[in-house]
Amino acid sequence: MSHSSEFSGFAPLVRRPAPRDAVEAVSSVIVVATAIGILLGETVYAAARLAGWL
Repeated sequence: MSHSSEFSGFAPLVRRPAPRDAVEAVSSVIVVATAIGILLGETVYAAARLAGWL
């Protein structure tokens, strides 16, 4: 019985996802990707300075 109630709880999410949730998910992914890109860029820049390339 617990499995059937679990499935019925997930069914509305599968049938019609809320556009607002999708927009929030995409924006959060963009923010995280931007932050990771900035951190990687800073790390590469610091490593290049330490190596004497810049």
